[in-house]
Amino acid sequence: MELTYTQCGDYLIPDLVLSDTREYHIGKYGRMRRIYLKEHRPALYSTLLLRQLFINTKTKRKKKAGSYRKTKLL
Repeated sequence: MELTYTQCGDYLIPDLVLSDTREYHIGKYGRMRRIYLKEHRPALYSTLLLRQLFINTKTKRKKKAGSYRKTKLL
């Protein structure tokens, strides 16, 4: 993978693009966690965001919880 850069003044800024750009509904508690991480744990938030683990983990948990609820109701 080759990186391309854009010059902004005296700086070269890498042109980074996330591979998965779909919109996800993460719910109330997912949004609260995202805000908490962004304000109080910025390094962890940045790492999760850049590795695309933040959204994937939230949607997997939500799907798992939904399937658990369905089996409990049956």
